[in-house]
Amino acid sequence: MGKHWFLKNTLLKLIAIILATVTWFYLNDLVSKTETFTIPVDIKLPENLIQLNRSANTITLTLKGPAGVIDTITEESIRCFKELGPETQPGNHIIPVQDISISIPSSVMIENIFPPRLNLKIDRIIEKDFTVIVVTRGKPAPGFVELDTHRVNPSVIKLRGPEQMISSIDTINTEPITINGLIGTKRFTDVSLQEFLPHKPLNEDKHVEVTIRIAEETATRTFSNIPIRMLEMVKIPYDVIISVYEAEVIVRGKPELLNKLNGTDVKLFFDITNLEPGVYDLPLSGILPDKFTREGVRITTITPSNLEVTIEVKKKESF
Repeated sequence: MGKHWFLKNTLLKLIAIILATVTWFYLNDLVSKTETFTIPVDIKLPENLIQLNRSANTITLTLKGPAGVIDTITEESIRCFKELGPETQPGNHIIPVQDISISIPSSVMIENIFPPRLNLKIDRIIEKDFTVIVVTRGKPAPGFVELDTHRVNPSVIKLRGPEQMISSIDTINTEPITINGLIGTKRFTDVSLQEFLPHKPLNEDKHVEVTIRIAEETATRTFSNIPIRMLEMVKIPYDVIISVYEAEVIVRGKPELLNKLNGTDVKLFFDITNLEPGVYDLPLSGILPDKFTREGVRITTITPSNLEVTIEVKKKESF
């Protein structure tokens, strides 16, 4: 009997179910609901301006409307934006929230917005030249050193940024270049520049080429009281008087080679070839044996670097 009861009036039962469903949706729309959303605010500026900071990046909306509509709203579906026109000038700006466009369904109303205003600081974008400074990380292989004469191409680069932030800056660092274990000079292409304007990618396409110079480690050794000799191409009929007769010499090279170098190996001279009698300020020159110079040993400093030379006609001997 129960089974027959269920099968009776099937059409009426279906109609009742449909009416109940429609009624539920209708009543659900009539029921009011309140929901809070946190939404980012998109502020569009003219191309020649940039935002330095603002008091808040988001606003909190309290929305009220039919429950069925409120339940379909997500934070991603709401857009809050404000476009500032070309008349906008650099400086501090206050944007009331009622001036911000907010996209929500027409059946929903805004009950509350927080904060009531946004404080915005804007600056003008300028372009200027920056000298590129190479930054390295790590150390070369043992026995090698990093030279401080890196080559950068281009060495000066044009960058864009807020006027008040970059007007007093003249240099820009590269991202650190790893030099661990290097045993010789190496070229690095597409080296990025450090971001000096966080979250403001005005110069994303700027890269440089850097050549890192690595050389074998060297030391210096000082030799004192090295005699000064005169270089003459032919025998001259003059007397030559010099202000000093010895000098100090600093030599650079591999430590093991410097240990084998003696003071007698260092030769100092000045050249008076083709000079007439008179007083001269002549440079001192130095040479080392070939077996040392072939291995990169060189004289770096001679003190004094010049000496006063007086050339006089020889006095005739009296009998």
